[in-house]
Parts: sequence; structure tokens; C-alpha cells
Amino acid sequence: MHCISKIVLTLLTILPYTFAYLDQPCYVEVYGNGACVKRTECVMTGAQIGSAGYSLNGCPDDPGDVVCCSKEIRRLKDGITYARGKCLNINECKTDTISYECPGSSNVKLCINLEENPKQQMIFDNAKVNVGLTNWAKWVDRQCKRNNFVYVFAGEPKCNLFVYEILLSTGLDIGTPNITDNIVSRIIGKVDRPPCAADWYDGKVQQFKYIGTDVYLAEAGDVITDGSHVAIAAGNFMSISAGEHEILYNDWGFREGQTIKIFRVKPNY
Repeated sequence: MHCISKIVLTLLTILPYTFAYLDQPCYVEVYGNGACVKRTECVMTGAQIGSAGYSLNGCPDDPGDVVCCSKEIRRLKDGITYARGKCLNINECKTDTISYECPGSSNVKLCINLEENPKQQMIFDNAKVNVGLTNWAKWVDRQCKRNNFVYVFAGEPKCNLFVYEILLSTGLDIGTPNITDNIVSRIIGKVDRPPCAADWYDGKVQQFKYIGTDVYLAEAGDVITDGSHVAIAAGNFMSISAGEHEILYNDWGFREGQTIKIFRVKPNY
């Protein structure tokens, strides 16, 4: 009886230490800061957009099914709300938090990066889903969804229209300051046009701030232009834009010899 009591006492001494670190902060060089949670929970859920990675070595004092989970979120479960942040133990959060978006218990919450610009991320996400589509090809007529008067004819480049419509889908209306003046428009009436590449280059789109010309400053969701073509930056020296035949995802704007200006949506717009 004395021996059994000793074994029970030993287990009671060990168990609290063994399971004490669930939900606690952890760090892995590849993924950065995270929280110790069950491996099966370290995933994206609902309509979340982001990334989730883990390491088996980040939580050595926990059971084998507990990992150091590094989960970053750009869009919440509801598929509507954009809020960029990382799932961390609440004691590690230095900013606002959102509950029910992260793995683990209520001790792990989404820590919002207040310096991030949700609309900037939305611009990139809305542009990316159109890669490969021919809706803005040079050989098609394109009527903008905004109203009946925003119209670009077949044979005309539509890079500026693509950027304009992506901004509209993000809830940003930068206006249509240009008006066509040709034979067709004189027959059917004046047709409004969105800012062209030259307008962007000259900084005439007031809702966006000028960032610079250093390509290392470009972030996903920025608008980039050389004055003749305009595109949406995709990060990693890539961009998304309307080509002659389809929406392209390539390195335009970041090629050797190219000079671009970078513009970023104002956070309060």
C-alpha cells in the first residue's frame, strides 16, 4: 500500500508539469512565434484565408500530438471580414484580439496587426482569383459593373479597367475622370473611363498614396505603373495585370530595366 501511494504521488507530481504548456507560447525558426496546440487543430477553418504551419519540436514538454502551431489569418471564417493577424497566446498580444478564429482554448486568439491594411490585402485577393480569365482581353468589349457608361471597346487595352474593377470589388471607387471622344462615343454618347496608367503615374488617384520607386517597397495589393501599363503587385516581385489575351500573373514591373511607381491605398479610405 505504501508503494502504490508513492507511485500515485509521483504521477501527480509529473502530470502537471507534462501538460502545463498547452496553449502556451512557442517559437520555431521556420515559422516564427506560435502557440502549443493539438496538431489536428493547426489548420485553416471555414472560409479563412491565410497559412498554418507547425513543428513537432516546438513544444517538447507536451504530449506527442501537441505541436508549435504558427497560424496567420487574412480573412476570417465568415468569408467576408478581412483582418490580418496571427494566432498567439493572449499574453503575447500587444494589439486587439479576435476570438474563435484560432486553435486551442480561449487563451489563444487572433492578434491583429494594427499596421496592416485590410483593404490592401483584399485588393490582392480579388485580383488573384481572376488570373487566366479573358474578361479583360484586348479583343473583347467590356462594360464595367459600376454603371452603363463605363465601357471599353474591343481593340483597346484594358489594364486600367482591370485595376479599376478590382478596386470596385474591394469597395473602393476611385471615380471615372476620363471621357472618350471618338466617333463611336459621339454616336452612343459620352463614355466615362477610369484613371489610365498615366493618371496613376502622375499621382492623380487621390485615394492612394505614393510609396516610391524602389521595387523592394512593393507589397501585395499595391498598384504599380510605368505610365504606360498599370498592374496590381502580388508580392515576391510579381504582379497581376490585364494582358492582350488574359489576366497575367508574372514579373511585369520588376524586370531588369523597368522603372515603376508604387501606390498604396490609404488605410482610412
